[in-house]
Amino acid sequence: MKGYPGADKFVGSLGIKRREKVLILSDNLAPRKPVEIIADKCREISESVELDWSLPEEVLDEIPLRIQNELMQADVVLFLASQSWYHAPFRQKLKYRFKKRVIESYGLCMELLENGGLLADHHLIEEMNIEFKKKLKGRRSIHIMSSKGTDLFAKIDSVAAESGLYQKPGSGGNLPAGEISLSTIDKSVSGRIIFDLSFDTVGQLRGRTIELGINNNRIVKVSGAHKNKLKLLLSRDPRLKKIAEIGIGTNPFCILGRSILEDEKRMGTLHIGFGNDIYFGGENTGAHYDGILGEPTVDIDDNRVMLEGKISKGLFSKELVRRLSKFGVLN
Repeated sequence: MKGYPGADKFVGSLGIKRREKVLILSDNLAPRKPVEIIADKCREISESVELDWSLPEEVLDEIPLRIQNELMQADVVLFLASQSWYHAPFRQKLKYRFKKRVIESYGLCMELLENGGLLADHHLIEEMNIEFKKKLKGRRSIHIMSSKGTDLFAKIDSVAAESGLYQKPGSGGNLPAGEISLSTIDKSVSGRIIFDLSFDTVGQLRGRTIELGINNNRIVKVSGAHKNKLKLLLSRDPRLKKIAEIGIGTNPFCILGRSILEDEKRMGTLHIGFGNDIYFGGENTGAHYDGILGEPTVDIDDNRVMLEGKISKGLFSKELVRRLSKFGVLN
């Protein structure tokens, strides 16, 4: 397959073996061509690749039972749908209990197969994440600010990372990959956050902003673009009012403005996850949605780790700083 290096890198990062069964799940709202290109690339390696377009188009708390049975027969599972299935409890069981490799790339578009975040050096991202996490060890609080008016404070509970290396049983995550994720202590998140890049359920914001007031880890006010849609969403499912995570993008290869996943992984952006927090040790079920803002300033305790979207050089070794300098993502 020529002309789609992102597809080559996507499938190459999974370490698929010839006798492993690959199951690709999507729905009828997702663009067909990029999904089919990934399927064809998988078929160049595996003897058994199935493409199933029967995922529900509506948001459900769980993957339908008829599909669960199908999933149990696979070694590698790809969710390439129009929406995320990150939140589904059975997805978590597949990865942690049954040791399947489970990867998601919702909103996959043709541009992503040509350049950008899927072409990342995942080993470089892994090195960054390891060094970043070490500097965050033992830290207690995070303060997020932006020129648009964001001013959010939270106490840190735990720190996790995702790098895109998904070749071992029980591994998996998003592609494009690359983030540091923080879970927060209950009732510690308060302030105001202004999303200016993108937001799940509404897509790219393109110069508009969504403004949320947060108190005790919950959304208490919605204003700005798409406020009526978001208010209706929150009234229908109050579980979405809860803060689930704070994520910092660590993938310098990503290009903004094409997909939610690529926006949130871009090094120098920050995202807030709402709703389902099971992956972060919580008990809140249901859907999980992310909002992304650009050029944040971030303090961890009294240390400035990001200034207007540029991450501090002090977080990384001299060798990593040298390798990252070409991306223009460091301060």
